[in-house]
Amino acid sequence: MLVTNHVRYIADLDAVAAARPEHRAYMRQLRDKGRLAAGGPFEDGTGALFLYVVDATSAEDGDAVAQAEAIAAADPYTAAGVVAEHTLTPWHVVYARPELITPTD
Repeated sequence: MLVTNHVRYIADLDAVAAARPEHRAYMRQLRDKGRLAAGGPFEDGTGALFLYVVDATSAEDGDAVAQAEAIAAADPYTAAGVVAEHTLTPWHVVYARPELITPTD
């Protein structure tokens, strides 16, 4: 199951930038473990969108959100206090063209 995480950062973008190297290392680990399908910052730098892969074997959205919450809680951005708010939402793909998503990292 997939869960989106829509994140809004605090206004101090220097603090966000200072935490970015550890955050990106964490995101790479999630990707390599098959727990991150996609993610990255918004063009204006005010936040980001992440697409987590969770192990929900049933239609229990609460379990999926709890797993995604654990992923978000372990993010170095959370520890650094640069996440002002985030919203976790279970998501089902209906249409996709993965070849249109080109990572820059």
